Amino acid sequence: MASICRLQLVWASAAVIAGLASAAACAHAQGQPWRHGVIEPKSDAGFQVMAVRGGFAAKQGLKLELPYFQNDVIALRALLAGELESYEGGAATAIIAAARNADVKIIGCHWQTVVHSVFARAEFKGPQDLKGATMAISAPNATPDMIGKAYLAQNDVPTSEVKFASLGNDPERYKALLGGIASARPTASSSSRAAAR
Repeated sequence: MASICRLQLVWASAAVIAGLASAAACAHAQGQPWRHGVIEPKSDAGFQVMAVRGGFAAKQGLKLELPYFQNDVIALRALLAGELESYEGGAATAIIAAARNADVKIIGCHWQTVVHSVFARAEFKGPQDLKGATMAISAPNATPDMIGKAYLAQNDVPTSEVKFASLGNDPERYKALLGGIASARPTASSSSRAAAR
């Protein structure tokens, strides 16, 4: 089963890369690099960076640059400012921006399901225990923030009863959880498996 999921992920990544390569033809024809923002590489970063590091983009005649961002909110701001041609991040930030008339389009999403979970310190036995606690997020309206708020709403915990703290990327939020600075953190499940090692 895991090999089937990996195979699907490889094909989805290849499709995204192929789409970028064909979409970037105009930019390359003018001698401009295609700047595709990604969230700071972590456990599953091989799929994000293989087009450049593996030489695929160059073999297609594409000068592909992958600037790294701490979260998808910052990457979205870079896109809107004209610093990027595209970025890879959670759909929530782009949906919010589009709802506010920003010139953004979601081209695709290879997620079969939401890949984030909420992790809490051992002393927490359930969602209600998060009342009065601090939840570590990367930035307001970034994917971890939206996942955390959805988790609270799904479990009838008012967001007004939880403190939200912008504590950085996945590894930084993990350290905040371990150090007791935060009581819970929404994060990509793959990051949590890597941190547990």
